[in-house]
Amino acid sequence: MSNSTQLHQDAMARVEDALVARRRGAHERARELFQAALALELESAEQVTSQPSRSILFRSAAWLALEAEDPSEAERLAACGLADRGVPNRVKDELRAVAEEARLRLHRPLPPPTAASSLTLHVEGPEVGYGTAAPADIEPRKDALQHLVVRTAERHAGQAFRRRGIPPASLTRQLQQRVSYAAGSMVVQLTLGGDSPTLWDENAAIVEDVRSCLARFGEGGSDALREPIPDETYRENFAQLATRLAPDGRRVTSVDVAIATASGPLPVVRLRKRSANEGPAKAPRLGPALETFKGQLRAADETTNKNTIKLLLGDAPYKTVSIDVGDAVMEDIVRPLYGHMVRVTVQTQGKLRKMIGVPELVEGGDA
Repeated sequence: MSNSTQLHQDAMARVEDALVARRRGAHERARELFQAALALELESAEQVTSQPSRSILFRSAAWLALEAEDPSEAERLAACGLADRGVPNRVKDELRAVAEEARLRLHRPLPPPTAASSLTLHVEGPEVGYGTAAPADIEPRKDALQHLVVRTAERHAGQAFRRRGIPPASLTRQLQQRVSYAAGSMVVQLTLGGDSPTLWDENAAIVEDVRSCLARFGEGGSDALREPIPDETYRENFAQLATRLAPDGRRVTSVDVAIATASGPLPVVRLRKRSANEGPAKAPRLGPALETFKGQLRAADETTNKNTIKLLLGDAPYKTVSIDVGDAVMEDIVRPLYGHMVRVTVQTQGKLRKMIGVPELVEGGDA
């Protein structure tokens, strides 16, 4: 066995010990073990001259630097791995991913990794400054991420889709969601589980599912969610919430979702603005049976099995229009818009008006 191979094996042994320490809540000890593993892996990488082994070891060392809470070193090591000739394209992509994650961490002073699962939004765009942004560009995305976590947890628990009301108290205790804000350009982090080791594995499965479905949706839209989310209402809910997370292409041009569990960070999901014919529940072209209304969302009737909202129209005093809303979007997307000016597309069948898609906020039109 070569000395480089032995060093790599010793490094991986330290990593196993670090993960055990992290799961026990001994975070400082875990960081020290990751630092020890980093030193061994870097020594191993520097002894190897052939590709792809050399670049793969630098990639591994860079990830260990992230685990050791040293993003500057991670960025440097990723650059070292990319500097050589003959690096396979696949490894180049992985090294660039490490470098990107390192740059994100350099600009977001968030709490260090713990055994609790976390989801981090990194938002950039012309209207997003360093640590500052309009609430309308951040809060709906933060809310959408929280709803995605809750709905995924309810789906994992085998619960029927909750049409109304708050999540079960047992689920709230399990998730223990906490929100942190930081600069770079604008970062929002959601952590789950608090300091309860019994919840870490359950919550890890939930955030891993959220990440997997976001990646699928980004690649293939709603159709790509049919396998992981067979239930139509849950699937439509996930697709609409994911769309609210994504960039609008004007004020917000980039939204990254970074997810981590006790086992370490997962690859970042980069969301993109979906084209008009890709979005969930895409509306048919306007025709005789379709209308668009603009008004203030003022009321919802929840006393029947139907979800009915009312818009207060601006073209006549106290003139309203009633619109039926699907279960998938009523609680998580429509309800938070009460009191706002919105634009709604509806399909008319006789006296019945059914909402197509979700309401669109009218800029500068709040009550």
